[in-house]
Amino acid sequence: MHHVRLSTWLAILAVLVCGLDAKSLYHRLYHPTLAPDAQFSLRGTLHDGAVADAPSLQTDLASFSEFISQLDTVEKLNGALYQLAFERESDLSPETRIISSVKACHLPTASSDTIFLHLTSSGEPSAISYFLSPVPADGGCSSSVQVETRGIKPILFPNTTVNVQRPRLPPLPELRSPPPLTPEGQVVTPAPEKTFLQKYWIYILGFMVILAMAPAPPEEEGGAGPGGSGRGGR
Repeated sequence: MHHVRLSTWLAILAVLVCGLDAKSLYHRLYHPTLAPDAQFSLRGTLHDGAVADAPSLQTDLASFSEFISQLDTVEKLNGALYQLAFERESDLSPETRIISSVKACHLPTASSDTIFLHLTSSGEPSAISYFLSPVPADGGCSSSVQVETRGIKPILFPNTTVNVQRPRLPPLPELRSPPPLTPEGQVVTPAPEKTFLQKYWIYILGFMVILAMAPAPPEEEGGAGPGGSGRGGR
């Protein structure tokens, strides 16, 4: 326990020393009928892609666990939300903070959480996304989760991951080169393609000249004529 508290204070001290760019993260447990006026409290400080937990975090999580354990129906469980809020320099009041919500029934069984901070092209935060893991495939609150939370199972955030998402431009389309224009602004008409004879007539003519100048093949010696000698009879 002392080691956890020491590491928390060291993380906060590191944030204060590193600079003034740290931003505050707030959280609350909200229910539209049972806790409609729940106020946000400081969860921690976001700086350089990491979260330094606030000293009051464990107290807040203990109260959240107790509240969830008192929700005795699935309908009440589905209505409870854990909300994470990010404060920007341009926010004039808590109502203008950017908020992300998850079902509170998944808090007691979550082993990790992920925070996505989305930035504009100028580097200003525009939205925040928050996810817990693991969660049921249907994303709802089952009766088994309710039974597990009846014993006030403590809520822990042992593995918090922060991802800063900057806008990325899509790849530009590949466009064809524009056709060349004449000084008058008209499209240059491409020259008509030559025919086979127009392309290779010089080679054909040369081949025919070579054939014409080639010497004639020697005549074959003829056979014996009618006056030729043959086998005489006796």
